[in-house]
Amino acid sequence: MQESAVNNEFNGDGSQGKLRAIRDRDHMQIKRIHQELRAAIIEGKGMERVIRSSEELIHVTILHFESEELAMEEASVATRGLHAELHAGMMETLEDISKDLEQRKICGAIELMKFFDERLSYHLTVEDAD
Repeated sequence: MQESAVNNEFNGDGSQGKLRAIRDRDHMQIKRIHQELRAAIIEGKGMERVIRSSEELIHVTILHFESEELAMEEASVATRGLHAELHAGMMETLEDISKDLEQRKICGAIELMKFFDERLSYHLTVEDAD
Protein backbone atom coordinates (compact mmCIF):
# COMPACT_ATOMS: atom_id res chain seq x y z
CA MET A 1 0.00 0.00 0.00
CA GLN A 2 1.14 3.52 -0.69
CA GLU A 3 1.88 5.86 2.16
CA SER A 4 0.22 9.24 1.99
CA ALA A 5 2.46 11.84 0.39
CA VAL A 6 1.45 14.09 3.22
CA ASN A 7 3.04 11.90 5.86
CA ASN A 8 6.32 12.08 3.98
CA GLU A 9 6.28 15.83 3.41
CA PHE A 10 4.53 17.39 6.42
CA ASN A 11 7.01 19.47 8.36
CA GLY A 12 4.71 20.88 11.05
CA ASP A 13 5.00 24.55 10.09
CA GLY A 14 1.36 25.13 11.08
CA SER A 15 0.40 27.30 8.10
CA GLN A 16 -3.03 27.31 6.49
CA GLY A 17 -1.26 26.95 3.13
CA LYS A 18 0.34 23.72 4.29
CA LEU A 19 -3.07 22.44 5.40
CA ARG A 20 -4.48 23.23 1.95
CA ALA A 21 -1.55 21.49 0.27
CA ILE A 22 -2.06 18.42 2.46
CA ARG A 23 -5.74 18.29 1.60
CA ASP A 24 -5.17 18.80 -2.10
CA ARG A 25 -2.49 16.09 -2.36
CA ASP A 26 -4.40 13.57 -0.27
CA HIS A 27 -7.69 14.24 -2.02
CA MET A 28 -6.09 13.66 -5.43
CA GLN A 29 -4.54 10.41 -4.20
CA ILE A 30 -7.83 9.19 -2.68
CA LYS A 31 -9.78 10.03 -5.83
CA ARG A 32 -7.18 8.28 -8.04
CA ILE A 33 -7.33 5.09 -5.97
CA HIS A 34 -11.13 5.29 -5.98
CA GLN A 35 -11.09 5.39 -9.78
CA GLU A 36 -8.70 2.41 -9.86
CA LEU A 37 -11.10 0.46 -7.63
CA ARG A 38 -14.06 1.41 -9.80
CA ALA A 39 -12.18 0.25 -12.91
CA ALA A 40 -11.18 -3.03 -11.25
CA ILE A 41 -14.82 -3.76 -10.44
CA ILE A 42 -16.28 -2.63 -13.77
CA GLU A 43 -13.61 -4.31 -15.88
CA GLY A 44 -13.74 -7.55 -13.89
CA LYS A 45 -10.07 -7.49 -12.90
CA GLY A 46 -10.62 -10.24 -10.35
CA MET A 47 -11.24 -10.44 -6.65
CA GLU A 48 -7.57 -10.10 -5.67
CA ARG A 49 -7.27 -6.78 -7.50
CA VAL A 50 -10.57 -5.49 -6.11
CA ILE A 51 -9.54 -6.43 -2.57
CA ARG A 52 -6.09 -4.87 -2.97
CA SER A 53 -7.49 -1.61 -4.35
CA SER A 54 -10.14 -1.54 -1.61
CA GLU A 55 -7.57 -2.03 1.12
CA GLU A 56 -5.37 0.67 -0.38
CA LEU A 57 -8.27 3.13 -0.54
CA ILE A 58 -9.11 2.49 3.11
CA HIS A 59 -5.47 2.79 4.17
CA VAL A 60 -4.87 6.06 2.30
CA THR A 61 -8.16 7.53 3.57
CA ILE A 62 -7.20 6.77 7.17
CA LEU A 63 -3.75 8.30 6.63
CA HIS A 64 -5.48 11.38 5.21
CA PHE A 65 -7.68 11.74 8.28
CA GLU A 66 -4.66 11.44 10.57
CA SER A 67 -2.45 13.86 8.66
CA GLU A 68 -5.26 16.37 8.20
CA GLU A 69 -6.06 16.38 11.91
CA LEU A 70 -2.38 16.90 12.73
CA ALA A 71 -2.13 19.77 10.25
CA MET A 72 -5.34 21.31 11.59
CA GLU A 73 -3.91 21.15 15.12
CA GLU A 74 -0.64 22.73 13.97
CA ALA A 75 -2.58 25.47 12.14
CA SER A 76 -4.80 26.06 15.21
CA VAL A 77 -7.99 25.50 13.20
CA ALA A 78 -10.93 26.21 15.52
CA THR A 79 -13.15 23.49 14.03
CA ARG A 80 -10.55 20.73 14.37
CA GLY A 81 -12.53 18.91 17.07
CA LEU A 82 -15.72 18.85 15.03
CA HIS A 83 -13.79 17.74 11.97
CA ALA A 84 -12.15 14.95 13.98
CA GLU A 85 -15.64 13.78 15.00
CA LEU A 86 -16.63 13.58 11.32
CA HIS A 87 -13.53 11.50 10.68
CA ALA A 88 -14.28 9.22 13.65
CA GLY A 89 -17.73 8.41 12.25
CA MET A 90 -16.31 7.65 8.84
CA MET A 91 -13.55 5.53 10.39
CA GLU A 92 -16.19 3.29 11.99
CA THR A 93 -17.77 2.74 8.58
CA LEU A 94 -14.37 2.00 7.05
CA GLU A 95 -13.61 -0.53 9.82
CA ASP A 96 -16.88 -2.37 9.09
CA ILE A 97 -16.11 -2.41 5.38
CA SER A 98 -12.57 -3.62 6.09
CA LYS A 99 -13.93 -6.57 8.07
CA ASP A 100 -16.02 -7.60 5.05
CA LEU A 101 -12.93 -7.36 2.86
CA GLU A 102 -10.97 -9.55 5.25
CA GLN A 103 -13.65 -12.18 4.77
CA ARG A 104 -13.14 -11.76 1.00
CA LYS A 105 -16.65 -10.53 0.38
CA ILE A 106 -17.21 -8.54 -2.78
CA CYS A 107 -19.95 -6.68 -0.94
CA GLY A 108 -17.17 -4.96 1.05
CA ALA A 109 -15.76 -3.44 -2.12
CA ILE A 110 -19.24 -2.42 -3.27
CA GLU A 111 -19.94 -0.87 0.14
CA LEU A 112 -16.64 1.01 -0.09
CA MET A 113 -17.60 2.39 -3.51
CA LYS A 114 -20.99 3.41 -2.14
CA PHE A 115 -19.35 5.01 0.91
CA PHE A 116 -16.99 6.94 -1.34
CA ASP A 117 -19.73 8.08 -3.69
CA GLU A 118 -22.15 9.11 -0.96
CA ARG A 119 -20.12 10.18 2.06
CA LEU A 120 -16.39 10.50 1.46
CA SER A 121 -16.65 12.52 -1.74
CA TYR A 122 -18.98 14.96 0.06
CA HIS A 123 -16.46 15.20 2.88
CA LEU A 124 -13.56 15.84 0.50
CA THR A 125 -15.37 18.52 -1.52
CA VAL A 126 -17.56 20.23 1.10
CA GLU A 127 -16.49 19.52 4.67
CA ASP A 128 -12.77 19.83 3.91
CA ALA A 129 -13.29 23.11 2.04
CA ASP A 130 -11.99 26.20 3.77
